Amino acid sequence: MIIDGYLEIYHRRIEPRENTKKKTQHKYQEVNGIRKYNPAYVVPPSAPAAAVPFINQSTALPIIAVPVAAVVADNHNGGGEDEEISYTPTATYEAAVATYHEDEEEIYVGGYQGNGDSLDGLNSVLSKYEVPGGMLAKLLEVKQFSLIEIILDDSGSMGRLTDALDPITHKKMTRWIEAKWRISQMIELLAYVVCPPIKIYFLNRTDIVTIEKSSTELPSDYIQRAESILLQTFSINPSGSTPALQAIQASLNRNRDQKVIRFFMGDGMPNGGQTTIKKITDMIIHRHAPSSNPFTFMSCTNEDDQVEWMKTAEE
Repeated sequence: MIIDGYLEIYHRRIEPRENTKKKTQHKYQEVNGIRKYNPAYVVPPSAPAAAVPFINQSTALPIIAVPVAAVVADNHNGGGEDEEISYTPTATYEAAVATYHEDEEEIYVGGYQGNGDSLDGLNSVLSKYEVPGGMLAKLLEVKQFSLIEIILDDSGSMGRLTDALDPITHKKMTRWIEAKWRISQMIELLAYVVCPPIKIYFLNRTDIVTIEKSSTELPSDYIQRAESILLQTFSINPSGSTPALQAIQASLNRNRDQKVIRFFMGDGMPNGGQTTIKKITDMIIHRHAPSSNPFTFMSCTNEDDQVEWMKTAEE
């Protein structure tokens, strides 16, 4: 779904560590008479049946093995606050969980007030899209960036059908609406971490769409508001050609003093054919501060030959 480093879903198996030593921690502890979350407690990644919103045979989410759920032990046989968990320590995941709880006040407007654990919402989304718990650390790195910029192909061909199925109607959808759903998925993940604003630029349209989480907004409210913005944005049908070179060049020239995550979402060859593709590839290779400015191509079509150039440019 989301490629290249910071939001990429890797096609790999998460193996349990060989160290089988167990340790048990309470979820909450009393500190000076105040019940607080125990940073030594690790939340087991939940693993309900996956519910991928749509399947595109060319760009579908891979089936990824999630970490094996830990064993929950109840010493009082009645459940409740005395619940304990036995787990196999994984240093990277433990560190990511600790970092997440440090960010909790910013994610949940002054601190998590719900039942259960503040990670439950994000764990639910990770499970929904079959993202391994190990990706938590990568998601948390997004806060290092100032902006997420999406360059969106709004050429006429984006109005054609693809083999992706609409998660609501279960019918084939257009490439244009597939792009919309991909952005919706991205926002659903980003809502549960500290993230920069998102700006959407088009190849033909001149308007710029900004989606930014308010400091007073809960994740669920942000998702709902963002979805409303996206529905309005994508209610305008795509039309025009594919001036990808000009759009990518303009993007790379913007915000050169900032760290920006960039995505290009499209379905076909750019204006100018192979000559343009070479220029785009050169621009990507020689872009300013590559490690601080990751660039990802995302195809919205099942016609692989039309987007082969994206794979070549990304390599």
